[in-house]
Amino acid sequence: MMKILSGGDDMLMYIATALIFNFFTFVMARIYQAGRFTYDHSKYPAFNGRVFLIAGMMAQPEKTYARIEMPYSVRVNLNYSLLGFNPKNAGKQLEEMALSEDYLIGLGTGCKAIIYSHRDDVKRILINPATHSIAIKAEYQMWLRYAPILVGLSCVLGWISAIPIIPTKSGNFYSLALLSDQLYWAYYGDPRFNDLGKVDKTGLIVSEYDKYVVNYISESIYQGAKVKEIKTEHGKTIKEHTKYDAAIKQLLAKD
Repeated sequence: MMKILSGGDDMLMYIATALIFNFFTFVMARIYQAGRFTYDHSKYPAFNGRVFLIAGMMAQPEKTYARIEMPYSVRVNLNYSLLGFNPKNAGKQLEEMALSEDYLIGLGTGCKAIIYSHRDDVKRILINPATHSIAIKAEYQMWLRYAPILVGLSCVLGWISAIPIIPTKSGNFYSLALLSDQLYWAYYGDPRFNDLGKVDKTGLIVSEYDKYVVNYISESIYQGAKVKEIKTEHGKTIKEHTKYDAAIKQLLAKD
């Protein structure tokens, strides 16, 4: 009997050790690695004129920008990792990748990574930007304050929270780790105003019927940037692609 109990204790110790190892491995990967974007390096040679595309919440760029024409044929779809998202780490990645004639285009909270890249020397297009929580409408701010609870839950679940089980409208599947991180960073970790850099190469596209973002606050944050307002709702880049397409072309036009 004592041997059986001893064996059971060993098994419990083994399981506990494995859980602790998986937890810390997942958390460390999430902080230092998973916060970056993923893409196929072999498809995107390093030459000027690429368009780096970042989607908004619960989306990926391939479908978000599928029907929008871009000034160059080399479209770099920067996908969110299922292990999580950290716009500061993703911004550092953009800082290292982007060249002077490249373009950075982001939507919603995905625009935070563009600002954290500190690349104000390239043309930046921020679509329905939600880079600062003060620009998010109050009724949504209230719910976003509780995002740390979801982040904590996904950390406790470890690698299980990286399984893509949450369906999105675009047909992709999100993980709890990625969704909780996006919700967290939508409200927390706003870039400082001196992180914005020069805005002479920054363009904003705002939607007249945006139910998530307060447009005049976004415009005041990026005072001096070119602004194009279109008559549509937030992030309708597929259904209303012609409106976004026209706005992007105008903002990217040579002065």
